[in-house]
Amino acid sequence: MKLDVAIRKKLSAEGRVFDLDIAFQSVEDMVVIFGPSGSGKSVTIQTIAGLRDPDAGRVVLNGRVLFDRQAGIDLPARARNIGYVFQDYALFPHLSVAQNVGFAMLGNLAGGLHQSVEAEVLAFLRSFELHELARSYPRQLSGGQRQRVALARALIRKPALLLLDEPFAALDPLLRKKMRQELLDIRARFAVPMIVITHDPEDLEFFADYLVLLDAGRIKSTRSSTRAERGRLIEQLLSGS
Repeated sequence: MKLDVAIRKKLSAEGRVFDLDIAFQSVEDMVVIFGPSGSGKSVTIQTIAGLRDPDAGRVVLNGRVLFDRQAGIDLPARARNIGYVFQDYALFPHLSVAQNVGFAMLGNLAGGLHQSVEAEVLAFLRSFELHELARSYPRQLSGGQRQRVALARALIRKPALLLLDEPFAALDPLLRKKMRQELLDIRARFAVPMIVITHDPEDLEFFADYLVLLDAGRIKSTRSSTRAERGRLIEQLLSGS
């Protein structure tokens, strides 16, 4: 993956003004944007996905310009071929597992799942070990199962990039470790580049081939690292050095 991000965005709510002004480039397939709550992580990936419009700047993925304010380019989210997994997974509570995943292919379910689409969805769910839950609803699933449904929904359209917003925050500590490894296995199976945003240092060990340290809407540093180097990196972050 080759990603070039340079964006500025001013946000205001309840009298508080937040300025996001960041720029980074990466050729790694596993990127972590790390920082405390309120540092601008979610806004950053929302602008990459096309869910927010920056005030200025550019977003270029693999040579394809997704956004360029000066050139007047702003591709809609659905045209960017980017998958997005929300922190709370954002599954439709009134739709079954199969319907949630099928929605990503169709954009709506006004006519229900056509037989050919349903067959494709069920085959895809099998690769996530979710086929036996195809008729279940989100309220009937465990946290790990809901996450796998959200991943299946994001990946069924074969995105060029997968964005994950605090993907383990809603899971208990024991399940987090299992799901981190499962996410690595899924990434390898589908060969999809990923950006993970997090404020949990333990996520760095698994995913930070390229790390963007973010604080108060600004980049403190960026760096590439191997998995062997990340233990030291985590110690530095925890010590504040």
